[in-house]
Amino acid sequence: MNQPPTDPFAREIAALRHSGGEHHRRDTILWLMMGIFPMIMSTTAINVAIPDIKTYFHATHLEVQVLSSAFLASMTVALLLCGGVIGKLGVRRTFRTVIGGFMLTSLMGALLPPDGLVWLAVVRVVQGFLTGIAQAVAMLVIISNFPSALRGRAISLYGLGITLSPILGPFVGGVLTSWIGWQSVFVFTLPLCAWSWLSASHRMPVGAPADLPRSVRGLPALWLSAFVTGLTGAFLLWLRQPLWGGGFAVLAALGLLLFCLDQLKHRQQQVLNFSLLRLPGVFAASVISFAYGLGLFGTTYLLPVYLQDLGGWASWEAGVALLPGGVMLGLMLYVGGIMTDRYSMRWTLLFGLLMFIISNAAFLGFFHPIHLGWFVAVTIVGRVGLGLTIPSLNAGVTQVAPEQYASTATVMVSFFRSLGGSVGVGAVGLLLEFSTTPGQAPGPAKVLAYQSAFLAMTLSFLPALLAWFWMRPPRPQAPPIAKVSKS
Repeated sequence: MNQPPTDPFAREIAALRHSGGEHHRRDTILWLMMGIFPMIMSTTAINVAIPDIKTYFHATHLEVQVLSSAFLASMTVALLLCGGVIGKLGVRRTFRTVIGGFMLTSLMGALLPPDGLVWLAVVRVVQGFLTGIAQAVAMLVIISNFPSALRGRAISLYGLGITLSPILGPFVGGVLTSWIGWQSVFVFTLPLCAWSWLSASHRMPVGAPADLPRSVRGLPALWLSAFVTGLTGAFLLWLRQPLWGGGFAVLAALGLLLFCLDQLKHRQQQVLNFSLLRLPGVFAASVISFAYGLGLFGTTYLLPVYLQDLGGWASWEAGVALLPGGVMLGLMLYVGGIMTDRYSMRWTLLFGLLMFIISNAAFLGFFHPIHLGWFVAVTIVGRVGLGLTIPSLNAGVTQVAPEQYASTATVMVSFFRSLGGSVGVGAVGLLLEFSTTPGQAPGPAKVLAYQSAFLAMTLSFLPALLAWFWMRPPRPQAPPIAKVSKS
């Protein structure tokens, strides 16, 4: 006879499973995903609405890109602080708070007047933080509800949904923007989130696992908040108020520096172990991950804007054109995992990096006018490259890091990937500032601006190619040769 678990959180999970019936696990994950997937989808759905948002708020590329870059930076902060938040509030209260907060901020974003761009940026920062916490809650609930024999299958199913959400985002955002308006990109999440809040929250435990901290350390949270605030303020004010914009840029750099120093000083309470960067393999994996995030999120922002601003396409047409590449990315994530298991991690990684570089370089050779078949083919090549890169990179991190630090190295790589995404979107917005006013015929200045953005995406992977040479698992040491005594 099985003994009841002694841990209070485990007892609560068992009681919920008993009261929920035969399909408790399935129903819990279903309603959990119903709320979290729209939140993750909003990461990319807004990119197709960027031209409409620029027109509505009379904003520049540099200002409006903050709606994506600040979201990603804030989500990165949340992923680092989520343990203390969940430990302090408990799983159920955390879930209700993040879902409820996301619905409230979505409604606020859709109702803002034309002079409310700053408030929309604040909304996106808050939503990024809530989305990061929501992802952590989802993984914790899955791990807690499923035994080890079924946990891998459940995480894979959830991971597939996590992958498909940002892939479908541009398509859903494009259709909604064309039919209803850019405000619908915020409103479409409300019914699903509300349904999830009502149906899933009572299926979750009130407490939290014992190994989670019951508080969030103040200084790291403060430094990370300064980083996100500075990054957002710098992009919003750089052109209109250069002095304030420069001040916010200094705040962002200082916040990130102080956070890194804090993690090095408090090694027993750190969320990131930066001393692992001294290992060549971990440092190389971090460089590649940063480039991957920069390329993935930079092109996810650039491509729909390129189609609409330079090509004159409607938002729904841009969403449809991006869908084949997104589907291919999801498929190659699965294929890349198989290739990484069967073949060398290093060669699968190299092949993925080269394909992404070739895809972006192709935009420089045949740029304007835009033909649908050519665009779809080139984006598929790039998405195949990105789909092969991330499974081999995730597998490579566990091989180049010491076994006892494999989890910490994985978190660090995820941190650099999100950070690269923020920088990538910001760099694209900065380069597109050289374009002409939207609505004008494509002239040399506008074409040059987009060519420079695609060139930057191409060159961003060159450091990753250099770092690839250090992505080598440590050689196993040969056993000592026993001395044979002469008789």
